[in-house]
Amino acid sequence: MAFVHRGESGKMVLADGPEVDAIMVAANEFEQLPVDFLEDVFEVTAKNALTESGDEKQAPLVKAGDNFAALCQDYITVHARYDRAAEVGLWNLAELLFKPNDMDQSLYDWDRERSYQLDLWLCKMLEFEQPVTLWDYVTQGKVDMLVESPEFSRFTVVLFLQLSNDIVVRKKAQKQIAHWRERQQLELIEENELKVYMALGLQVRYLGAELEPISESVQRLLKDSEDGHFTLPSKEVAWELIRFGCHEQNRALDVTVRATIPSRRVSNYYLGWHLWTVVRTSGDWRMKRSYEDELTVDYAEQLASYGALHLAVFVLCHITDSASRESAVRSLLERNAMRLNERIVGRLCRYVNIPSTWIHSALALQAKQKGRSASYFEHLVHAEEWIDAEHVYTEKLAPMAIELDDYNALRRFTSLLLSNKTPQKAHIPVTSLYSEYCRLYELISSHGAARTPEVEQLCDSIDARLDNEEQLSPLQSSARSMIGLTMMRLRRRIGAQPWVDGGELGKRCYRLGISIIDMAMCDRGGPSIL
Repeated sequence: MAFVHRGESGKMVLADGPEVDAIMVAANEFEQLPVDFLEDVFEVTAKNALTESGDEKQAPLVKAGDNFAALCQDYITVHARYDRAAEVGLWNLAELLFKPNDMDQSLYDWDRERSYQLDLWLCKMLEFEQPVTLWDYVTQGKVDMLVESPEFSRFTVVLFLQLSNDIVVRKKAQKQIAHWRERQQLELIEENELKVYMALGLQVRYLGAELEPISESVQRLLKDSEDGHFTLPSKEVAWELIRFGCHEQNRALDVTVRATIPSRRVSNYYLGWHLWTVVRTSGDWRMKRSYEDELTVDYAEQLASYGALHLAVFVLCHITDSASRESAVRSLLERNAMRLNERIVGRLCRYVNIPSTWIHSALALQAKQKGRSASYFEHLVHAEEWIDAEHVYTEKLAPMAIELDDYNALRRFTSLLLSNKTPQKAHIPVTSLYSEYCRLYELISSHGAARTPEVEQLCDSIDARLDNEEQLSPLQSSARSMIGLTMMRLRRRIGAQPWVDGGELGKRCYRLGISIIDMAMCDRGGPSIL
């Protein structure tokens, strides 16, 4: 099944095979997150990011900042405020794993300190688990609680298992663990988060040397898994983060980030994208560019589904390649064009200043869908989409204004099209016809129907253009007839030489759609220009 088009809020059109003879509409359903919570998260994300502003016609590039500790603490504070304990634990873990060595410690001492902090973190994660068996007390780091427990008499073996720096005690603890392995009690570890914490805590506290580096504890745990003592979970984010940060830094970071994305119908890219933001703030970490862009676009779509387009735009501005970044932002705005309103537009540039032309391009699409020709034209001009703007002007707006004798509208549309933003290029002939007619109206409005060189020159130019215009729409033909009749009346009014006379006059009137009655009443009435 081939991907054909991605629509608003994750909706997709899919086609079977190269012969597009069957299509299907599918939708990516996103997990709901509180928008207020997301606003607070992005407030601190933007505060700790670096923005590179390039050309005014390009989207700025947002890059990871360099204050890792500040970002972690801000994330911890925001998530704690919203009682999101699981994420708080993850940011605490990231902070201890990727904290830079800024205390002039040796690499060995720095890694041992991380091991100690990891032990404390594991105990905190298991803080509210109620131990029942001796195995629970040991693996949850709660051996010291046994003395106060009613089960103490059942667990006399605890006397040589208490957490201690005594070498003899540690050796006895290792002997006890070896006994459990022989009896295959380690097979009780299941594929879930808490069991992984228990197993890793066991390695950190009992099976290695005192305060050994985390990497050695992780390596032994992996070896136990390879030897069949237990099965490690295939998708648990904290464990994957520990593996990457402590032992396997040559392992693709993509695996760690993918572990944050639920493998179910409802998608949630929130945790994965923000975890990637935190990790890359800590140093020169890399992820496959294709997956990084895919994750960024997916998360932006999730934010757009909540109506948070300004957050989605900020996320897309993290795409490194300039052309891909522009394509992603413009595509997002166009797909969500019908959602745009004054409030949303006012917030689009809250965190990054994207080119206003992109916003007007999306607003033009909205106006077109709603059938608002004047608004469509104005947004096209501000989007600097001159070909489409000129087409709307010549095909509908200018001839309609002439037909309705609304020269204020004609002047407004013409002035907008011919503003100094217009590139230096020749307009199509019919545009020049309407713009010269508008200029003639302005002269007569200001100075009256007086014979001046400029008025005569405009009359000659307009009449020449009337003779050259062919293949006009019915609306354009009607406007041309009115302009032709106005030129005849004006020439008589100011005493100028007729453009044609005699037999040619009748032929010309026929070609322009001017009736005999109109010719006979040439000196009476007429549009407001006279």
